[in-house]
Amino acid sequence: MRTGTASSCLAGVVVSLVTGVTQAEPCLTISYRQPLPSALEWVADVRWADAESVFVAAQRIGVHRLTLRGPAVAELIEPRSNARNGVWLPKILGASKDYFAVAAPVYAYGWKPRTRNGLEAVQPFATIIDLDVHGSRIALLGAQRDDQDRFAPDGAIAWTGPIDQDPEKLQPVYYTVSGPGAPNVNACGLMEIGSIRFLADGSLLVLPGVEPDVHRFSTEGRLQETWSSEKIGFKAECDLTEEQISKLSVDEPGRWAWVNARRTVDEILPLADAPGLLVRTAEAGKTSWQLKRLRSGGAVDTCDVPLTVDSELAHLRGDVRGDEVVLLLLYRGYTQKTPHPPAHPELIRLTYQPP
Repeated sequence: MRTGTASSCLAGVVVSLVTGVTQAEPCLTISYRQPLPSALEWVADVRWADAESVFVAAQRIGVHRLTLRGPAVAELIEPRSNARNGVWLPKILGASKDYFAVAAPVYAYGWKPRTRNGLEAVQPFATIIDLDVHGSRIALLGAQRDDQDRFAPDGAIAWTGPIDQDPEKLQPVYYTVSGPGAPNVNACGLMEIGSIRFLADGSLLVLPGVEPDVHRFSTEGRLQETWSSEKIGFKAECDLTEEQISKLSVDEPGRWAWVNARRTVDEILPLADAPGLLVRTAEAGKTSWQLKRLRSGGAVDTCDVPLTVDSELAHLRGDVRGDEVVLLLLYRGYTQKTPHPPAHPELIRLTYQPP
């Protein structure tokens, strides 16, 4: 793997390929990089734990806490559950100063107060694309089944509410344009191209991924603003045929090849001055990212991410704490035929400088 330096990536101004988006500006500087131990090669998500450590979801070996100084010392804080009512392969994280939540893409999410050991509750959920936590509130992107086992019967794919509330009582804030049954989520949910994130004021950003645009909702669930995915510069649709859906459901490398054929969003970063989207491009054997900041009135500006990776399997997850950003560089798409990632996943610490 070869990565670009912060100085070389920030030295130039890159003109966006998307009409109407401003030129890139320097705003991120890498201060720390740490390859993770081989035991954490299946790591999938990251959240700040405190100023010097992070939580990471490592699927097969549970959730760990890692230091950000010297060698990454790992402390197991939530094991993988083998119980039918547990979170089998923890892959998605959410954390506030009071609460912690973890989810698997299918079947369940769990939560606990930060001061306690062990999940206090595990809730069933049919499909989870992403989740987040703000104070004592949770937000979920995905789809539920009703008591008749109907998938997303009303088309709702995003909800929010108190973290200790039954998921059936959470407030729906976004309904898919594909209508009842959410066929786009049912077909493309496994592609992991959608995100949901609370912002500092408690408002909620919803990026469906399987359909265009990004939407911001107030704490009361009212739509406040929408940004065009075309203007941001990523492709948001689920254009699979029934034959392709059937084939890709059992073809993980094929699913990631489908993702790599388009620009997608790896993560929403709740920056202090504006929500930021990590827009990913994979081409010619390399992966790179740009940070697209969402401004008022539907405006978008661009900041280079000082990172290029010699693999089309690379993805980023991240979190924000003040003016610091932590990114988890991970790899998706390797299977039993390619049992190891092309390089160790890494934790990358950056300083964010708003314009």
